[in-house]
Amino acid sequence: MCVTGRPSLGLRFCCVSGIAQPWHTRIDRTRVRCLAMHNGTHDRNSYSSDNFLKLDELLSLHFIQQDSHLDPRQPAGYGFTEPRSTPINNQFMKRIFSLFFAFTALSAQASEEMVSVPFVNWNGKPEQLEMRISKPAANTAGDKKPAVVVLHHGGGWDTQTTKQYATLLNGAGYITAETVMFRSRMQPSHFQVPKVFATLKHLASLSDVDPSRIAVMGLSAGAFQSIYAVSDWATKKYGDGHKFASSVAFYPACWIIKKSYQNDLGRFKNSNYPDDFLNKFTGAPLTILAGGKDDYDNKKPTMCADAVDLMPDAKQKSMTKVHVFENATHGWDHGQTYSFHEPLACEGRGCTNTNQSDPATTEAGKSMLLNILRDQLKPQ
Repeated sequence: MCVTGRPSLGLRFCCVSGIAQPWHTRIDRTRVRCLAMHNGTHDRNSYSSDNFLKLDELLSLHFIQQDSHLDPRQPAGYGFTEPRSTPINNQFMKRIFSLFFAFTALSAQASEEMVSVPFVNWNGKPEQLEMRISKPAANTAGDKKPAVVVLHHGGGWDTQTTKQYATLLNGAGYITAETVMFRSRMQPSHFQVPKVFATLKHLASLSDVDPSRIAVMGLSAGAFQSIYAVSDWATKKYGDGHKFASSVAFYPACWIIKKSYQNDLGRFKNSNYPDDFLNKFTGAPLTILAGGKDDYDNKKPTMCADAVDLMPDAKQKSMTKVHVFENATHGWDHGQTYSFHEPLACEGRGCTNTNQSDPATTEAGKSMLLNILRDQLKPQ
């Protein structure tokens, strides 16, 4: 339900599209559009974050707390203003729409469940895999929908960073599966590959999922898995006839991919993967969203494009797009800013990595994700 007071965490909330969200998310959503138009943060030839629905913007004006004195219609940097008066009583509108959105939110929550499915792990042994399956509130029986596998970052599933993407995608009509690759303690990369495909096969088995329209997206460590998942090697080894229709990778450490193509990974080489496993892909479109100030890539904004340029698969190279958020760091969507020493940062030399919370980039990335999937998961 939509919270209009101050919860225990000290955050204020407003209602946006039937989901209770922090007020700063609503504000920055407006700012993202202004930044996109005025600051050139997006490639106009690529996917744009401009295409926001107008209805929720108009309705949300009635739900911003009056004591904040922040006008959501102003772009970033315009400062605080007194609330504008409206011809309709705000309190009345708040009560009417709060009831509507609360009902919608509760309906959406009812379609969420944790499931455990059997699969064969990397070592060829039977195991159980957990995942959270979430479906749109209006999930009509017999109506086959597109689906998305959502993969968490190296901090583990327990950080719940993927939840925001599942909520976003469910609201746009997608069924989602958030794979529990590991709870908190990082596990070897190759252990995750069969888990990703086990999730794909489970989604494909659901009666309300179109198996030909299943995408994969991942964050950081999950971003690598989303790239590996559209490789010919992984698909033939674990797909059992199923394959992903699209892949979106959020802030992978692209220097690893680049040096992999250059055969120069040294001590970071994972010998469990074939030497040429990224030489051939399935033909699924791949999009990489990167931060221009990512410490893993030594803050080199061209690193991901450089890696793509080295792809020996000419067809895949033509189907791979890179978008760089110039001022974003690694982990821009974590909701908090923190730093730590990372041996893989600074192109493997080891240095301090900072994940700077960036609500504007987070919302821009979400909007681009929706545009990408809308284009690439069209009914055949």
